[in-house]
Amino acid sequence: MSEGWSSALKRWLEAGVVDAATADRIRAFEASQGGAQRQGRLTLIAFSLGALLLAAGILLFVAAHWDRMSPGGRFSLVLALIVTLHGGGAVASRTSPGLSATLHAVGTAAFGAGIYLAGQIFHMAEHWPAALMLWSIGAAVGVILLRQWPQVLWLAVLAPAWLWGEWMAAQPPHAVWRGLTPAAVGMFLLACAYLTAKPAESAERWRRALAWLGAI
Repeated sequence: MSEGWSSALKRWLEAGVVDAATADRIRAFEASQGGAQRQGRLTLIAFSLGALLLAAGILLFVAAHWDRMSPGGRFSLVLALIVTLHGGGAVASRTSPGLSATLHAVGTAAFGAGIYLAGQIFHMAEHWPAALMLWSIGAAVGVILLRQWPQVLWLAVLAPAWLWGEWMAAQPPHAVWRGLTPAAVGMFLLACAYLTAKPAESAERWRRALAWLGAI
């Protein structure tokens, strides 16, 4: 039941949908679920820390061997990381949805790193916000295919970052600082929109994550 179950139960009692005995049983059941909810939060924290440690380990490993590798080897390593992480997430989805979401989230991070590393490997000097656009498209595909809240968070961060980059790149070199004011106002309004993305009666994780992102 959603977090607003208490007020909903009160409305049901007043409307005669449930009787007092049934309402008492519902309250007793919901009270017994407190431990499970705490366990769910602890699991979320554990998987989040695991994702950070996994991403840090991958970065350290790649950084330690990057200069010794040929351009083809570097590109192959980047592709292998993306395929391995997303493939592992697909396999883990059968047994552990939390682990699956963690691996897919790190896989989306690796996808963005792959875009920038590919540009470095092949010495591409293109319009730099385009890399953020490609990363945003990858996150959007993740949202559509996976329906997982970490992918929503990635998209919620990357799409505004791409628009910010396009705005700043469009400013004349002598007026870059002047363009910061409307961009900052837009980001503030976006943060307010994220903060209000979670209605009181909703318990959807992606809405809660957007609310936390807006607060941060």
